[in-house]
Amino acid sequence: MNILGIDICKNRAVCWFLSEEIPRNPRNYWKEKCKADERSKDPDKDPLTFYFNRGGINSLLGLKPDAICLEPSGTHYAWLLVEICTQHNIEVLWIGHQQASNHRKSYKLPDKNDMADAFAIACYAQLYYGQVGYFLEFNPGLIAEIREIYLQLKSLSRFQTPLISRLKQQLSREFPESLQTYRKDENGVADHRPSKKQKTKFKIYADGRRAFICWLAQRDRPGVRKSSYWSSRYSKAIAPEYGVQLSKFSRRSAAMIDDYDQWMHELTTKLAFLVHSPDFEAYNRVFDEFGFGLMVRACLLPLVFPFHERFESMGAFKRRIGCGLDENSSGDKTSWKSGSGSKLARCELYLWASTTMTIKARRPQSEVGKQISEFYDMWQNRFSQNPEQWEREIKAKRFAEGMRQLEQMLTTDVMPLLKKAQREGFKSKIEQLNQLLETDTEDLQLPACERVKKFSNLVLGKCVGYTARW
Repeated sequence: MNILGIDICKNRAVCWFLSEEIPRNPRNYWKEKCKADERSKDPDKDPLTFYFNRGGINSLLGLKPDAICLEPSGTHYAWLLVEICTQHNIEVLWIGHQQASNHRKSYKLPDKNDMADAFAIACYAQLYYGQVGYFLEFNPGLIAEIREIYLQLKSLSRFQTPLISRLKQQLSREFPESLQTYRKDENGVADHRPSKKQKTKFKIYADGRRAFICWLAQRDRPGVRKSSYWSSRYSKAIAPEYGVQLSKFSRRSAAMIDDYDQWMHELTTKLAFLVHSPDFEAYNRVFDEFGFGLMVRACLLPLVFPFHERFESMGAFKRRIGCGLDENSSGDKTSWKSGSGSKLARCELYLWASTTMTIKARRPQSEVGKQISEFYDMWQNRFSQNPEQWEREIKAKRFAEGMRQLEQMLTTDVMPLLKKAQREGFKSKIEQLNQLLETDTEDLQLPACERVKKFSNLVLGKCVGYTARW
């Protein structure tokens, strides 16, 4: 059986070809092969390192393997290679990261070595070939596609947002009534006084488009009944009365926004189909318990799938989705720092908490949802009962962060310029400065709006961490 173990790098595949049974002493066999000048750490000189180009792929196929085996961690880089091997009827086997790592350790092979990883993967595939339970059964292309579409949607949203903001600035001169909602009298007729909610977002409808944007861009919406609402409102607007017309800039900006809307709707429809694939049925049942939306699911799935092959502890899982804490200890000081893991996942979970937990009508009614809601309400009640205590904690946290940055700057930029004898005195001066500033900031009062905002962020952050545990 010709097995090709592959460790995927950014632009190349480091391989190990195994056409016989696993050697009795794998570690010595691997060292002998490496020392016999059969392999090289230089990718350009190594005969079994293949770049992702025509020459490299053809050389890999020239080995005529019956099967290739690789980990799913580099699915983006490996996608083309897997597709080519599939078309050449070469079997593709997937090994979990933990299995590959344990197999490499059992052979006492070095860590952080691409050739050692490829050899361990080849041995694992040779040992368990034909035993389905020892390999991962999933479509890695599906996960890669979900991740890719999710990132495309995030990028399109970032491109579209400043365009909408600029259009609103233009409309404040040319058609300010379009940015306002109006009160209605007892007969349901709008008067000239704007409501308290001065500005509203341009509403997106089921077809993914916005009625006002389409009207402004002078475009029709197929399958939607035509309406004269915006034409009627514009006929009563104040700007045209004084010769101020809708500019070409506004209309072309609206056309671009509508293009983005249609593009994003197409991608969102495809993403929903992929996320709700039968492969992820169990994952979606869990997501339903939390009331997660499509974007949260699309962000989390590539990070946690396949779940049982990736995580051995709660801490590893929380760090993966951006909700873990890393220990930062030095000497007799021990501290914990948040922020490791996926920033996108942390942002998505924060947005979910801020739009779901803060509005009781939107909270999930599952048992898990009720537990998280109770946790959120508990922290909110703590603030309402004793806001002064939390204000002190917020100030202390802000002060500690500021001092950490100051100390890091002084230690990195200033201390290396001092002589060795002066450094000890400099450290003591930093500590004195810390104590002095802490004393002077005890009476500092935070504005009420800032205090509420800071505490709201604190509660949402705790809620996200609690949600990650569930």
